[in-house]
Amino acid sequence: YYHASEESMNALNLKNKKTDKDRLTWMIHNTTVLALAHYMTGRTDYAETAARNVRTWFLKWKTRMNPHLVNCDIYYNNTSPRLRGIYEMKDIYMLLDAIRILERGNFLNDEEQSELRDWFRDYVFWLESSEEGKREYTAPDHRGVFFDVQMVSIASYVNDTAKMLWYLDRSMARLRGQILTEQDLTHMGMLVNEIEESGGKRRCEHCEENQVLALQAWAILSRLGRSAGRNIWNAYPVDDISNLCHASYHAIPYFRQRAQCDADITTFNHQRWWPLWLEARQHCEHVRQFKHIINSWMSPVSQNPPRNPYDMPFTFGHQEAIAPFWNLGLHFDPQQAATLPVGDKPAPAISQLGKASNAISTQELARQRLQAVRSARRLRRGNA
Repeated sequence: YYHASEESMNALNLKNKKTDKDRLTWMIHNTTVLALAHYMTGRTDYAETAARNVRTWFLKWKTRMNPHLVNCDIYYNNTSPRLRGIYEMKDIYMLLDAIRILERGNFLNDEEQSELRDWFRDYVFWLESSEEGKREYTAPDHRGVFFDVQMVSIASYVNDTAKMLWYLDRSMARLRGQILTEQDLTHMGMLVNEIEESGGKRRCEHCEENQVLALQAWAILSRLGRSAGRNIWNAYPVDDISNLCHASYHAIPYFRQRAQCDADITTFNHQRWWPLWLEARQHCEHVRQFKHIINSWMSPVSQNPPRNPYDMPFTFGHQEAIAPFWNLGLHFDPQQAATLPVGDKPAPAISQLGKASNAISTQELARQRLQAVRSARRLRRGNA
C-alpha cells in the first residue's frame, strides 16, 4: 500500500518505504536465507524462525495474507489497483524452495503443508481468473515472463504437473515475440520489448534494468524447466544459436561493446550482470570464444567479473530477482578460468564515437556475429 504524500507516510509511520511490498520481499528473502542457513549448518533455530515466518504470512488467520492481490499497489486517494502488484510476487519461486527445506525437516507438519498448498492453489485460481492476472499474463515484456515464473514454480509445488508443463511451453513460445531474430546482425537478439515500445518509440529510462530483469526471468525459468525436460537455453535456434543465447550476447555488456541507458548510469548496479554472464557462458558455446569486453561506462568495480563465482556477491538487492546465495553449489574449475580470454583495453562508449567510427563498429559487430555462427557450427559438428 503506497501513500502519495510525505505527510501521510509520516502519519502512518511508514517512512523508509515500509510498505506491504517491502515487507513481502524482505519476508521472502529472510525466510530463504534462514532455511539455507539451517540446511548448511543444521541449526534448528534458523529453521524454526523461517517456519514461523511462513505460518504468520500464509496460515494464521489473524495475520495471513489473503490468496489474491486485489488491493495491491494502491496509492493514497487512488483505489484503482495496478498490475505491478502481481509482479512484486516474482520472488515466490525462491520462497517455495525454502519451504521445501522446512518440510523435509518436519518444521511444518502435515496439516500445515496441506494448508499451504491450498493457499497457493487459491492464489493460482485468482491469477488465472482475475482481470489483473489475465492482463499480467499477456504482458509482452519481463513482467509476462515473471508471471510464468510464478505459475511454473507454484504448479510444481502443488504437484500440478500438467499446469507446470503448460506454462513452461507457453513461456518458451514467448521467446519468439520478445527476442529479435529476423533483423540485421546489429539488432539480432535485441530484447525489443525492454528497449522499445510499440510504434518504435524508445523506452530508455530503465532499459538496463529491464534487460537484466528479462534475462534473469528466463534464467530462472530455464532452471525450473530443466527438471521437467524443457531446455529453454536451446529453444528456437537461429544460425545454430538459440534465441536466448542471441539475447544474452546482445544484452550482457561483457560480450560486446554497446551503449547504456543514460538514466541508468548512476543508479544501476552493474554487478547484477555477473550471474547472467556466468549462466550464458555455461549454456552458450559461441560466447566462450570471445574476449571479455570492457565497456568504459560501467563502474570500475564491475568491469571485470571474478572468474570464481564464489568471489562474486552472495546477495543482491531484495527486489532484484536474484536469490540469496545464488552461487551455492556452482562448479568452479581454476584451470579453465585461467585460460578465459580477457580484454586488456576498455572499449570506448558508443556515445563517444563519431559517425565513421559507428559504421566501423557496426561492421565489426557483424563480423563477430558471423564468427560466432561459424564457431557454433564447428562446435556442433565436433559434438555430433
